Amino acid sequence: MNHNWKQQTMFWLPGVLLFVYVLIRAIVIPVTHDESNTILTYAAYPVADIMLYTDPIPNNHILNTLLIKLLVAVFGLHSLVVRLPNVLGFLLYYIFLIRIIRKIQLPPLIGFACIILMTCNPYFLDFFSLARGYALACAFGMMAVFYAYCFITEKQQSFLIKSVIWSAVAVYTSFTFLNFYVALLFLFILVLIVNQKEKATSKYSDLKKPFIYMGLISLLLGVLIIIPIMRMLETEQFVFWGSKNFYDDTLLTLAKGSFYGKLFLGINYHVWCNIFIVIFSIVVTLGAYSLFRRKLKGLNDSFIFFLLLALGTVCVNICQFYLADTPYLTSRTALLFIPILTLPFIFLANAVQSKVWFWKLPFLIGASLLLGILFKNMNIEFTYEWWFDRDTFHVLNLLEQYHTSTGNNVSLNTNWLYYPSFNFHVQERNLEWLDLTQFHFDTDSLSTTDFYYIIDNEANKLNSNYRLYSAYGDYSRRLLIHR
Repeated sequence: MNHNWKQQTMFWLPGVLLFVYVLIRAIVIPVTHDESNTILTYAAYPVADIMLYTDPIPNNHILNTLLIKLLVAVFGLHSLVVRLPNVLGFLLYYIFLIRIIRKIQLPPLIGFACIILMTCNPYFLDFFSLARGYALACAFGMMAVFYAYCFITEKQQSFLIKSVIWSAVAVYTSFTFLNFYVALLFLFILVLIVNQKEKATSKYSDLKKPFIYMGLISLLLGVLIIIPIMRMLETEQFVFWGSKNFYDDTLLTLAKGSFYGKLFLGINYHVWCNIFIVIFSIVVTLGAYSLFRRKLKGLNDSFIFFLLLALGTVCVNICQFYLADTPYLTSRTALLFIPILTLPFIFLANAVQSKVWFWKLPFLIGASLLLGILFKNMNIEFTYEWWFDRDTFHVLNLLEQYHTSTGNNVSLNTNWLYYPSFNFHVQERNLEWLDLTQFHFDTDSLSTTDFYYIIDNEANKLNSNYRLYSAYGDYSRRLLIHR
């Protein structure tokens, strides 16, 4: 009983604390630039327009947008309401992660370390507090991983079908999961064929059911996403991604986000990224050696399977670049690689848990380092990608104080980068006393609004008409008042 209580505490306490952190951030951090566009523009479209990408901007993560539309219709416009799918997505992600850890039967301490490795990346956690589809897709992806593991260990085809279904749902939430989906399907096909060959009475007709289901699910997914993808291609929406290589565009941008662009232990993110690559290469070598010894039978080993799934997802992304001229995923669009590239370590922990304590040490060190990175960067003020929206509430509070003291309505002009966040919260709070100038890219040097919120290097264009009222971020963002 004491051992079970200890295990329950070590497995669930991190989830409770992280969920509280995610929830608080979803409530108190201002809605960001991209979120506002998703909520006020794309979620406002009719359902058919959302699903068919009538406005073909990748900001529309279809399932996430549909959920936001539904929740706003039921509960009204509020920052927590629109972020709720991803907040609850964290619970989904964590619950299925724990189901994997418990099914593997890892010792409490190693299980705890693996949980930390899979959840405590601060950049990864950012997205569970935002109204974007990336984190929600990772939650569905974790469900797919759980059922894939069940299929590998128990050989029941129903688990395979569930895994394919949830990976398809992940794709419909974020198209970036197509890389994962293709790799997973390919591995499932290999495993099915290998397992069939191992049977004493090999009847390939037994493969009919899983192949039909995989085909039907893929066909349905293709019908749902083909028009949106074609419309994005026609309007060249992928130009914002990377065109160098997987290391520079994907791994380095993820590493930079994971460290919030800061040094950790006096070492920059480039070096930490290279350290991870070396460690991952060692894991790949162990997997290759194990596969060489066991031949294709090794595909039924969970460590080898999920190592190949991680490598396969990377390979699909690279192949897309060379064969389909699709750029590399970068930063937030590459978010899926954070859990996917960590998964092999979890199943490696299962493979070495019976070994001497030395094999367990790297997991504990890795978890300790990641906790250090989280503690250094955790905050309830901003997210890494949209740091520039951190002071929206401060500015609105100042303007409200000005409105209260003067009794007059207030007019506000903003730089284009800041406008979406203000636009959302003006509508959320129904601030009838605040007149917000419409979106525009160029600095309005002829502006006559009461206030202007602007980037510091553009403030000189307004010097004759405005003076400083308040400054944020070492004067990098300035609230100016009309003279």
